[in-house]
Amino acid sequence: MRNMTQRKWNVYNLDGDYGIGYTAKGDKFYFDLEDYDLVKCHCWCMLKKGYVVTHCEIDGENKLVHLEQLVMKSKKGETVDHINHNKAFDCKVNLRIVTKSQNGMNQLISISNKSGTKGVFRNVKRQTWIAYIGINGKKISKSFKDKDEAIAYRKYLERKYHGEYALQENLITEIISLPVNV
Repeated sequence: MRNMTQRKWNVYNLDGDYGIGYTAKGDKFYFDLEDYDLVKCHCWCMLKKGYVVTHCEIDGENKLVHLEQLVMKSKKGETVDHINHNKAFDCKVNLRIVTKSQNGMNQLISISNKSGTKGVFRNVKRQTWIAYIGINGKKISKSFKDKDEAIAYRKYLERKYHGEYALQENLITEIISLPVNV
């Protein structure tokens, strides 16, 4: 581990509604102003997947710590979910402690998905659309001739079984249309 005099520190802008941090490589990340004293004590960097992390000595070991874990004061084994999927937006309004199952409910659509809707796929052999959802290790599915009916059924299943943890596509659309700097 490098000594403190060799460490590169982050630069911060505290003029807006949220604090903005800049990694040594210039990547932006966001945090609540009330968390500045917690955030400024670490040297943050951004992983390829977009998570903001630092190294901390915990119980005599050098460990990788995510900013969302620090901000939410999550305990070992707890999962912190970025509600809008912007992993650099580590403000409490965008974070929640969830189970692994709840976190999975909020996953983005797979890049291999051809229907444009999570949990809906085309059965080419039968010329039908299948809507499905996984709940407590069980799969609920139904076939439809019409793609729109399959999508509507999947949305119904999400509301019924995933509730507030369902993927909120309106938030995803907003993120895609916004620049990374929020």
